[in-house]
Amino acid sequence: MRNPGHLRVTPPNQAQAVQVWTHRGVRKVVPATWHDQALACKPDLLEAISDAPYTSPPFSQKRLTKALERSALWLLNLLRREPTPQNVLVQMQGAASHPARTAWAHTLREAVDEFQGRSMEDRAFGFAFDLAHLRNAISAEPAAVAAGNVVPFLQTSLKHLREDKLRVARTPLSPHEILLLVRDVGVDLFDAQWAQDAAQYGVALDFTFPAPVDSPVSASTGLAVESLNKDSRVVKRRDNGLNDLGSNLYDAFYAHDHTPLASTYSSCSCLACAPEAPTKHLSHSNLSDVLAPIASLTSYKRSYIHHLLQTHEMSAHALLVMHNLTVLDAFFAGIRSVIKSDLEARSDDASPEIRHSGFAAEVERFIAYYDGSLQVLEEAKGDWKEVDLARGKGRLAREKEAAELEAAAAVTVTEA
Repeated sequence: MRNPGHLRVTPPNQAQAVQVWTHRGVRKVVPATWHDQALACKPDLLEAISDAPYTSPPFSQKRLTKALERSALWLLNLLRREPTPQNVLVQMQGAASHPARTAWAHTLREAVDEFQGRSMEDRAFGFAFDLAHLRNAISAEPAAVAAGNVVPFLQTSLKHLREDKLRVARTPLSPHEILLLVRDVGVDLFDAQWAQDAAQYGVALDFTFPAPVDSPVSASTGLAVESLNKDSRVVKRRDNGLNDLGSNLYDAFYAHDHTPLASTYSSCSCLACAPEAPTKHLSHSNLSDVLAPIASLTSYKRSYIHHLLQTHEMSAHALLVMHNLTVLDAFFAGIRSVIKSDLEARSDDASPEIRHSGFAAEVERFIAYYDGSLQVLEEAKGDWKEVDLARGKGRLAREKEAAELEAAAAVTVTEA
């Protein structure tokens, strides 16, 4: 089934099937059949298939109306099964149309006779948002682009629905967007695709929530440096005064930066920063018993990861994924800690705005400290393409090119 972060155009959906990208190209998927197969796997969460249009936006009112009708019918058929699934996530419909999103919310709230007066909302476990699809729809609507972000559209979808349902958002762009969705929408769960994409392009994430106390900045390089090690490139400060969320390890600077992936103000327990030595040798023969004890392991250095990236070693991305996901996990732990402190410090009868004022202040401080435009990621993509292109020529092509250069040099010497 399609990766929700990819926006490849598909043919129009049909009344009884949706068109999805798979490893074998576009395939038709019948919702009823797919739901049968998915439920047989006993998943923890099951997202109902919907008629979300993956054709080129903008989408007409007729198309959005049809999408709501089909999605409601498929969802109703899923929820009326016996025994009733208790773990269904409803994908929120309406694209970049506030009226369509409001209409979908009202559809979910309508009482269903065969549910003894309960609604589809009551039977659903939560609501899911496909942010990549929403951003794509917004980009085709001039009026929607003026809104600036996805928050108003999610708020429109949820303002008429119950607050005790799980809220899931897929494919956020950055920790900045995650914080806004937690603060302004109350989203509970996110995927980690953006952090994994950063690892693919050679970026080692290095940020914390709450944001750290600012570190000294070198006037000559514009780099924040750790006071005990002036050779350590902790984090780069941009011309806008904001700090990068990580390091582009494709950068030639890191060829001689023998420091861990994490900076001094953010510890990391991943297997790249804190590798664990095995407790004993694997016994392959009697000689294994006389081997020396296994020494403790040191963390992988930025210079080493830089080398792995330049040579296209897959282990570079494996190490970076472990690191980035650990950083992201600590980021969410920080969010939970600040919100918990807010709730403990404020009385239960205070309004949500007052009870979360401390979290809101930390969000603003994070936004004012870190670069939300992710310039480091864009730079890394450029460096990645250069290395990928050089490696993609193939060994035989590179050897042929080297032989031609050598021959040309020999001719030059002979003529001289």
